[in-house]
Amino acid sequence: MVQPHKRYDFVTLAPTELGGVYRSMKVVAILTASQAMTYRDIYTLHEKMKRYLAQDYNVEDLTYILFEGVNKQTVLIPWEYLDSNSVVEVEQLKIVIEIPNANTSDISMVADKLTELGFKNCKITHTRM
Repeated sequence: MVQPHKRYDFVTLAPTELGGVYRSMKVVAILTASQAMTYRDIYTLHEKMKRYLAQDYNVEDLTYILFEGVNKQTVLIPWEYLDSNSVVEVEQLKIVIEIPNANTSDISMVADKLTELGFKNCKITHTRM
């Protein structure tokens, strides 16, 4: 099981319904079904998910997890819809990258790519060689 405020990588049981691979997702809250209904239509989602599940679950008995990505977008996914073998706790790090022989136009290219990948508030500095 996951713990609040920790980050995890995981894969869902139904990529077409939920998206496939999630990276560095922070657990914001673990919710009951009644709490989860404020975030999404859990009944319609459960109907779509039934064919992917190994056993029959009552929608009210699922463990709903509210995740937040590095881009601050949230997604609600029940624990039972995750491939539990794929859930891995990840540590949040500050990454420093050196790119030798780069030029000033590379700065905006790197910044754009990081933003496209969902990384916000990145600081890019450069020094002359």
